[in-house]
Amino acid sequence: MPRLAAWLLGSAALCLCAAKAPTCVPVAPVAPVCTAPSDCEGLPHVSCGGYWGCVGGACVWSCDPVGACADYASPVPAASVTPAVTVVPMAPISLHAEGSKSSCGAAVKALAWSVTQPEGSVARLWPSAFVASPSFQPNVVGAYAFCLHVWDSYGTKSAQPACVTVDVVPDQALHVELTWHTPNDTEESDSGFAVGSDLDLHLAHPFASGADLDCGGLPDPWFDGAFDCFWHNATPKWSLASAAEKSPKLVLADADGAGPEIATFASPSTLKTYRIGVHYWDDHGFGQAFARVRIFVYGVLTATVAEVPLNPLDMWSVGKIHFNDSSAANPAKVTICKQDKPPCQGGAAWLDEGDPCVTPCYVDKAFATKVGGKLGCL
Repeated sequence: MPRLAAWLLGSAALCLCAAKAPTCVPVAPVAPVCTAPSDCEGLPHVSCGGYWGCVGGACVWSCDPVGACADYASPVPAASVTPAVTVVPMAPISLHAEGSKSSCGAAVKALAWSVTQPEGSVARLWPSAFVASPSFQPNVVGAYAFCLHVWDSYGTKSAQPACVTVDVVPDQALHVELTWHTPNDTEESDSGFAVGSDLDLHLAHPFASGADLDCGGLPDPWFDGAFDCFWHNATPKWSLASAAEKSPKLVLADADGAGPEIATFASPSTLKTYRIGVHYWDDHGFGQAFARVRIFVYGVLTATVAEVPLNPLDMWSVGKIHFNDSSAANPAKVTICKQDKPPCQGGAAWLDEGDPCVTPCYVDKAFATKVGGKLGCL
């Protein structure tokens, strides 16, 4: 058959012109037969820069974005955040991809956000990382880096991401943050009943008093119905003890793995000492967890205790914080509790050196019928 004199992919009719034919007769489209892309050279094609290919014996023209116009370049993302790049914990933020650009008439067809979070944070973008303006709630104190990549309608990815950093800074006089990691929980960011381990943060007033379950010789402050701030008493009325003291709040609790749990105190009383503790309420079958507590005083990180191994029903007495007189150079003093071994096993607590003060099988009688994770303790 003579070589085609005219060929337009996708046209409704073709002129098939034999070398000796005096006229062109419209015929149905038939792809030229080829064995290599070179067989297709010289044939008409759609109006874009590109190259021929031989696919299944047929000539196929592919638009090459580099050849589409002289000024073609990979798309350029633009990332921004509202309401601000410095926020307090738990303040929701929104990300925005407006301003992302592509060249040569191409459109921005796809995008993807990523987030680098502080240690201990497992928050997710909502509703997903693949929408132009996802929302996010940063709960753990620290810096969050949000980065955006985009793709244009040619399928080209941006050469570099656009990134914006958000700093999360506490604004209370006292901010206590509990996070934890449970090795047997492979998806710590999921939520729902019993899908993760359950650790609880406690912030106790000096008036808190309970049974001496840690064998320390004094009443324990944990699980006090009035003066221990924890999940069962998230907003205690400590102002009844001192009008200037106000009251703390357990502003965030997490019962299904990783945390954080957060307790805040806007107006602690000076010359008083408060206690901080962590109880492993229920492991839901996930076993040992490793806890971290960070203590911030007037927005400044004052103490961190991390990688403390806890088994179900362990009670970790983290330490105590004493608020000094307002004229003092340091607004507060934090003392971390250390022991050679649990006092109930003949050891001593509040030492200068030692292990975290953990009492195993700690079950307050008021919660004995509710507590989970018994693991042979009861």
